[in-house]
Amino acid sequence: MANIQSEPQMEDNQKPIYGNSRDQRPMPCTVLIARLPPTTKYKDIFFSIKNTGPIRDCKLYPPDSSDPKYACAVVQFFQYRGAANLCSRWRTKKFIINDSEAEVKWHGRELYEPFTFPEGESRVLRIKGPKYIVNRRVLQAIWREEFEWNVDSSIDLGLGEVVYFFTCWDDSKRAKDMLLRDLSKVLTAEYDPDPCGHPTREVMIACGTKKDGNGN
Repeated sequence: MANIQSEPQMEDNQKPIYGNSRDQRPMPCTVLIARLPPTTKYKDIFFSIKNTGPIRDCKLYPPDSSDPKYACAVVQFFQYRGAANLCSRWRTKKFIINDSEAEVKWHGRELYEPFTFPEGESRVLRIKGPKYIVNRRVLQAIWREEFEWNVDSSIDLGLGEVVYFFTCWDDSKRAKDMLLRDLSKVLTAEYDPDPCGHPTREVMIACGTKKDGNGN
């Protein structure tokens, strides 16, 4: 595995500070979370980054020969504002995952063109239909035929309703497209809001990514 933690990082004086999340200039949207306990799971990461901004992708890397003590994760947001909220949160208070203090930093020196945010879509998929089809065992068998995926978590609500929290928006979209392509007459698949979601105005002010009413 590539040594993720040793890749060049963006220094503070290299980061553009854009107040408008709709700004179309190139901007950084990716963050590295380092010094994670080796037992860290996806659900631990997503629980810790709630209320920062919609997530496009998250990849968790186990310890390797370059750093046998710690795991790390690379989180890609749809917008600069989400990444800035996470970095600011770490600078203003300790960022704890599994009782261990992690380190958060911008990932890579290059700037990325902003992703087109898919209105109404997210990494979370709610599926409803007959219980003999809409259950974890059958759904995962269907998806496994065409692609691999990771989930933060999944909830079987019973009576033919399951919610999947994918770690990647592309996987959520692909899973939905597969179901509606083959089973649209017997089930429904709709996006749910991402718990990481859009931060509140108070959170953005606290993180310094939105001004308050006094222009501060």
